[in-house]
Amino acid sequence: MRFFTLSHRFHHRFAATFAATVLASACCPAPIVAETRPTIVDQDNDGIADGDDRCPTVAGVPEFGGCADTDGDTIPDDVDRCIDEPGTVEDKGCKPADTDGDGVIDAQDACASEKGLPNLGGCPDRDGDGVKDADDKCADQAGSEADGCLSAGLSKFVGVSADVTFDRKKATLKKSSQKALDELATAMGAGSVRLAVTDLTATADADDETKALSQARAEAVKAYLVSKGVDAGRIDAKAATGEDAKAKTTISFAFVGR
Repeated sequence: MRFFTLSHRFHHRFAATFAATVLASACCPAPIVAETRPTIVDQDNDGIADGDDRCPTVAGVPEFGGCADTDGDTIPDDVDRCIDEPGTVEDKGCKPADTDGDGVIDAQDACASEKGLPNLGGCPDRDGDGVKDADDKCADQAGSEADGCLSAGLSKFVGVSADVTFDRKKATLKKSSQKALDELATAMGAGSVRLAVTDLTATADADDETKALSQARAEAVKAYLVSKGVDAGRIDAKAATGEDAKAKTTISFAFVGR
């Protein structure tokens, strides 16, 4: 009788426990545990995690490892020594040095401490004849030859010419002037040296008529030389102030480069 009672009690408790478990499952499903993901830190909000960002505190771009390129020279700021001006890789992001400021960088400038010309490797040519001063034997006088000097045929014409004269108060060349001008035209030939023809008829206080005559005389000499085959682009004609308006000889020649 006692055994029956214990068995009955056990059965009753088991049934109650089982029923409670079934009811709990039906009404209250087990809670879903959310997946834990690592937190991505991106201080500069450039879309590149700090762990992969060479410049984690400055917004940049993936192609530069998260760094910026402020001056747009394709050299990232973290290795660019001059981030505010475009430069070269060879100069670590800075502009190539140009000590003399002539536009030819020192690395390509044969005369880095003297302002010069790009076509002469950065070297100067003060007489403008295309021969750099260091190789020019006549550096202060534009020349026609490879050494920078004038040919003998041209050098004789430098200065005021006693052989070129005009009719009185006119811009008409005297016939006697033709020999000298023919010789000058031949000496100039097909070269590149340029000629400045200056008439000195007018003095500082000359009237407009006299100044006009002076310009006309210079133009007359140019026209004659052009008629003999000299390129007009190689001749400059101008009037300038002379010392004596009554002087017989008023034409001056100078060679001024190429």
